[in-house]
Amino acid sequence: MKKTLLLHVEERGCGSLHSQSTLSYLHQLQSLASPFGRKFMLIMKWSVFIIGMICLTSATLFAGEVKGQSILDIPVTVELKEKPLKQVLDHVSKVSKAAFIYSDDVAAYRMPVSISASNVPLRGVLDQILKDLPFTYISLGGDIVIKSNEDTGKFSKPPSQNDPIESGTVKGVIVDITGAPIAGATIQIKGTHRGASSNEDGIFELENVVEKSILIISMIGFQPREIEITDVSKELFITLQESISEMETFTVSTGYETLPQERLNGSFALLDSSLLNRAVSTDMLSRLNGTVSGLLYSGGTSQIVTHDPNGRNPGIIIRGISTLDNNVSRSPLIIVDNFPYEGDINNINPNDIKSITVLKDAAAASIWGARSGNGVIVITTKKGRQNEKMHLEFNSNFTIQEKPDLWYDPNYLPSKDYIEVEKYLFDQGYFDPYLQNTVYYPVLTPAVELLDKARSGEITTQQAQQSLSDLSKFDIRDSYDRDIYQKSFNQQYYLGIRGGADKMTYAFSVGYDKNKHALKRNGYERVTLNTSNSFSPVQKLTVKLGLNFSTNQTFRNNQMPFGTGISIGGFTHAGIYPYAQFSDSQGRALSVNKDYRRSYKEQMEQRGFKDWQYRPTDELRFADNQTKIYDLLIKTGLEYQVTPFLKAHLLYQAERQKISNYEHFNEDTYYTRNLINRYSLLNSDGSISYQIPENGGILNVGEYDWLSQNIRGQISFDKNFQQSHSISAILGSEIRELTTKGYQRTSYGYEERFGTASMNLDFSTFLSTSPGGFARIPAPDGTVVGRLNRFVSFFSNLGYVYDDRLSFTLSGRNDGTNLFGVNINQKITPLWSAGAGWTLSREDFFQSSWLDYLKLRLTYGYNGNVYYGSAYTTGVYRSSYLTGLPVISNLTPPNPDLQWERIRNINFGIDFETRNGVFSGTIELYQKSGKDLVEPYPLAHNSGFRESMINSASTRTNGVDVTINTKNINRAFQWKTSLLLSGLKDKITSYKQEPTSSSIQNRVLAEGKPLYSIFSYKWAGLDPENGDPQGYLNGMVSKDYQAIINNFHPDSLIFHGSSLPQIYGAIRNDFSFKGLSLSVNLLLKAGYYFRRSSTAINYTDIIDGYANLDYTQRWQNPGDEKITNVPSIVYPSDSRRSTFYNYSESLVEKGDHIRLQDIKLSYNLKTALKEKLPMKSCNVYVYLNNVGIIWKANDLGIDPDQATSTALLHRLPNPLSFSFGVSAGF
Repeated sequence: MKKTLLLHVEERGCGSLHSQSTLSYLHQLQSLASPFGRKFMLIMKWSVFIIGMICLTSATLFAGEVKGQSILDIPVTVELKEKPLKQVLDHVSKVSKAAFIYSDDVAAYRMPVSISASNVPLRGVLDQILKDLPFTYISLGGDIVIKSNEDTGKFSKPPSQNDPIESGTVKGVIVDITGAPIAGATIQIKGTHRGASSNEDGIFELENVVEKSILIISMIGFQPREIEITDVSKELFITLQESISEMETFTVSTGYETLPQERLNGSFALLDSSLLNRAVSTDMLSRLNGTVSGLLYSGGTSQIVTHDPNGRNPGIIIRGISTLDNNVSRSPLIIVDNFPYEGDINNINPNDIKSITVLKDAAAASIWGARSGNGVIVITTKKGRQNEKMHLEFNSNFTIQEKPDLWYDPNYLPSKDYIEVEKYLFDQGYFDPYLQNTVYYPVLTPAVELLDKARSGEITTQQAQQSLSDLSKFDIRDSYDRDIYQKSFNQQYYLGIRGGADKMTYAFSVGYDKNKHALKRNGYERVTLNTSNSFSPVQKLTVKLGLNFSTNQTFRNNQMPFGTGISIGGFTHAGIYPYAQFSDSQGRALSVNKDYRRSYKEQMEQRGFKDWQYRPTDELRFADNQTKIYDLLIKTGLEYQVTPFLKAHLLYQAERQKISNYEHFNEDTYYTRNLINRYSLLNSDGSISYQIPENGGILNVGEYDWLSQNIRGQISFDKNFQQSHSISAILGSEIRELTTKGYQRTSYGYEERFGTASMNLDFSTFLSTSPGGFARIPAPDGTVVGRLNRFVSFFSNLGYVYDDRLSFTLSGRNDGTNLFGVNINQKITPLWSAGAGWTLSREDFFQSSWLDYLKLRLTYGYNGNVYYGSAYTTGVYRSSYLTGLPVISNLTPPNPDLQWERIRNINFGIDFETRNGVFSGTIELYQKSGKDLVEPYPLAHNSGFRESMINSASTRTNGVDVTINTKNINRAFQWKTSLLLSGLKDKITSYKQEPTSSSIQNRVLAEGKPLYSIFSYKWAGLDPENGDPQGYLNGMVSKDYQAIINNFHPDSLIFHGSSLPQIYGAIRNDFSFKGLSLSVNLLLKAGYYFRRSSTAINYTDIIDGYANLDYTQRWQNPGDEKITNVPSIVYPSDSRRSTFYNYSESLVEKGDHIRLQDIKLSYNLKTALKEKLPMKSCNVYVYLNNVGIIWKANDLGIDPDQATSTALLHRLPNPLSFSFGVSAGF
């Protein structure tokens, strides 16, 4: 249902243009379908679809008028007698669902009008109404424009003798932020009744305007502007920004229907294209950061390609998390043009998006049933409109991002200190067993080799000290910065064409992105082709067809990120030593020690083995690792107007995604050379026996195929009764199926030139290896993986509105699936919601001189969460190495009672807006209660299973979302502020699994505490005698670490709070003057904690990857305990001592911080150049992202968004990026 809102504000002393809001078009076009068969999808080739898509769009673009139903053919029944013209038009608009645009001349016309019509086309009704009146009408872009017979796009009051002599005609053009002309905007001289309206090209003229007059430009759905006239001869170019704060104008889409404002009882957030295009990025989801209250963006795994649709992690949390098990989705459901989108999120080009609606509560999202518990993100793509002139949109931008700041990493120990640790361990004899190992020759670092040579007398002590001193001057970060990293450079190009005739619409777009990542030889390329068309072949019938094609290629040749990308192997060290060098001053590749001692490798090379040295820069040059994704989505539909108030819809969508992984290690790569050498044997006669092909490389390939099909039948009812009652309803059913299938294989001895490989290798026998021992050749993975998920649903939605003041909604849905237990009563799960709204500002008793709009909303209902485990006995099959027969492991027991998780939502909201929209916003209080949550339940050991998954846990989240919009200055210079603030408090209300001593090291799930709690051991400082860390046991200071660790009950631990922000939000300030705009966005995260990393306090752990700069702050002498909390470092190792320190309260920090996220500066060249430019708009812009933290609670220099609790990880802040681009409209 879409209810047209017509306003005529006479009490303010001016006539206003009456128009349907631009925002109400966001979701007017619904995709419907006719059932294509699966076989059709399987046999059609990609090329056929692409060619068909282009041909279809081309034919549509140049098609003539198509016979069918236009807006003027809509049947209307109306009965009115002796009513003012405005009231008659308002009523006809309401019953016909057509938007009427008319000037104040029409609104002021007082001659009574009568009309009687039953099921008469709209054109006939208008003919009767306007008969003998000085007005006419035209159909424009899906709207009906009522105008004077002599109207030429301008109207004004003739000048009187009292008018000033120095006056003139003001001319101008009005466009939106994308440069598209705005038809029907009102231009009024402030303080008078005189005004004009813009025509279909956005052009207006206003006669007899004196200098210093102030023009008020307004349009429903846009923020009004005031402009002072300093030169009447100067042509104006005016840009209006869409307003989502005008409560009485916007509509949103749930994916099933488009809802007008009077039915918005639930919690919604609407982002239009102007707000989405404020940011510059390849992906869509990152643009939501700091734009929606209640939405927390943590940055997803956007560049990680998943082979399972259920493995996607968009990095978005809406109103907290309400589930506990990792097999239950935590991500919001993503809808694209009415159907769930199962493919890779990166397939969606953000330039194709018209708007995004975020559904946050039960009333908004329950229509999506068991997948809506984490919220729903509804994406509406750009489409053409009826009777719209061809509109061409172009956008191109370039982004340069700095290299990561490697010198930020606290988990880096300088070479001098690292060598100091190695020297201490050498003196303790720690390396002696490995130096004497002549079976495996485990790798050792250059510093240890030098120390050994000095001890054996191969070099003098002075030579060793000098060499160690030289090594200590090297910093591996220089090598990474020079040889591994680069400045990233992203390019984006987009071209879109949209328009329509009387009985058809068309839209076509093409996009190309090419990204060069910060890691050298890594990148991303994407091509998108989209088309959407509709036409009416016969009266009352509309056919819609859309095709979306995307292909992208991800290059992952560089898998050597700082800190974790390279490991030297062996038994003593992890990662790579900090004094390694990748290249010399001439850029020539240098080798680093890896896997085996350098002396052994050189000896074997002299005997005929392949080059066994590892050179990181060569590996980067030889790498060939890429993933290609092809995604094709076809959607089609039928819409039939059964009666004026009843529509039938049939929709079908099929999406096919193919993922191809290709990783080739040619014979020059270390991986191949090392594997060949390991399985090569040196014979007594000096010859070499190869157990892996001597020539050729190693090829790993993977192929994955997804097919998602959806079909939906739906009936929509929308009728007004006696002008005060409005009822709308939908009833329907849908079936969805998701099938995935994939495999991986490995080929040895692969010759790329010929495509051949060796297949006669022995993968089951333990073979002799070099330097020693036995091992199997890594066997190819010959398994085939996949899933088959089927869903069937029945849904209904009912809405009632009384006099545009009171509204009531009720929705219900039954979902069934093949995922759950055999008890049939739990295969079909009912989920429902109810809501009520009261617009107080429309009541007669509401009298306010400053508050224009006030509405109260209340909703209650249940959403669901999908469990991606299984209710059946499951396990993992594999082939036995010994017998070759299939074996099964990781068995889980069946549970016939397993069912959906349910989320109960209660939401209360207040919407308000003051006079002229100076201050507006929304305040919402909500409660989310997770019920029947899946948790593990321990079983008796004699059952054969360790645990069973049951529905018994529960959670509760209480929260508040606040959105405030202010117009601080609203003249030629404009300043607007948007404040988003969210707060929540979550806790586990029921959980049967008891914590263990290791829970603190993973995740403590305790009743009455947040879902992601941080606990720690109470800290008592350092022992002044030896620097040992001290805790408390039974209220006394203690160093009995084992007893402290075993006292793991949450009541005995220090509870700090949640590791997820409990308060978060953003404040955005937008400034504009003429064609210049500046936008600045600040983000806030507060009320949470993080556990930081520190140095290992065992010497051996430091070189085993747990190095940290805290090593330099360690306790060394009595008295140091007064200036440091870092314990002394010990050898031999004490793991319990280390565990206590790593999880003590001394390493817990507050995560609160404020970040200057981004800045955008744009200028509309059309303002300055006017007629010199052939396009309707031309914007150039500059965008800065990841500007930096301006305040943080911790004083250690740690970015809380990149904090890590272990020194093994090396997370770096997102570098500053700089974008510049241009967008134009023709």
